Amino acid sequence: MIQTGFGPASVHLAAPGVSVLTTQAHGNCELCTQETDPAKWYTRATGTSVSAACVSGVAALTKSQHPGDSGVLLSRRIREGVEVTETLRDYVIGGGRLSAIGAITREINITPPTLQEVTYKAKKQKLFVFGSGMLQGVVIVVGKGSYPGKPQSDDGTAFMAKIPISEFPPGAPVLIKLRNPDGGESRAISFTR
Repeated sequence: MIQTGFGPASVHLAAPGVSVLTTQAHGNCELCTQETDPAKWYTRATGTSVSAACVSGVAALTKSQHPGDSGVLLSRRIREGVEVTETLRDYVIGGGRLSAIGAITREINITPPTLQEVTYKAKKQKLFVFGSGMLQGVVIVVGKGSYPGKPQSDDGTAFMAKIPISEFPPGAPVLIKLRNPDGGESRAISFTR
């Protein structure tokens, strides 16, 4: 049963959210149970709040098995590790249902970009990066700042970002690297203006 939050072009996966057995608040509040028997501290809940908790639980479980993964990689493992079912094709991208085992065991291919050259045009505050393996959505990391790269070539070998001149103090080396949306990162190179 689909309750809310569906869209075959906008929602990545389906997760349990109807009549899920969960714990109930216990104590002296308006919505709390006053039951003293722990066996009666459970209730059935429905809605996206329940679904979100299930996805969060799978994310935590997946992170415990892949502690070095970034948020981008965890998200990919969860989205790519779904169990595909025909009944969900009209409701979510690819017809996938949340799968903890799928997320934990999913192998992820990462594209590490190669940064070969940088050019900075101080007057226009534009940094041009040249290399290979850069994907659409690449981020150019300058020092501690991150800037979205805009393609400057059809083959993905050149990108540009508007970067304030304050990121490049005269005579001081600054580390620059690339980060692809799949989590792949280039080696940093040092640039001095």
